[in-house]
Amino acid sequence: MLYEIAVADAYGAGFEFVAPEVIAQHNDLSHYIPHQLYGMLGNYTDDTQMSLAKLSSVAPI
Repeated sequence: MLYEIAVADAYGAGFEFVAPEVIAQHNDLSHYIPHQLYGMLGNYTDDTQMSLAKLSSVAPI
């Protein structure tokens, strides 16, 4: 499940802070798009990092 969280987070990162038109044009699950502020492509965000931190507090990863 952690893998899926990271993949979904990396996919969604490219849609942060963009106009709805960009989302409508590119949100077809065929490819990652670069993050509009940082230019990163396919990188997970702090959301995944926080999920990993929470999990590591209750179980070894």
